[in-house]
Amino acid sequence: MGAQIIKRQAGKIPKISTIGEGVSQISYNSDGRLIVRYIRNQNDDTLIIFDERTSWLIKNFCQFSLGDSDRRETLW
Repeated sequence: MGAQIIKRQAGKIPKISTIGEGVSQISYNSDGRLIVRYIRNQNDDTLIIFDERTSWLIKNFCQFSLGDSDRRETLW
């Protein structure tokens, strides 16, 4: 399974859709955006591109909340 998108609205049943079955690839581009690419085959992929603020929040969460105290640096 790739990722699930869950759209929620008060008083309604959530709408859940799954995207990105296949191989996943994560990159961090020069614009400061985190990109998740799900590759089904050479001609079929799905991209999720986070804005700069969300990318920063995800990066810092991974770096400081999940990382070792000895390994505070990431490769991005």
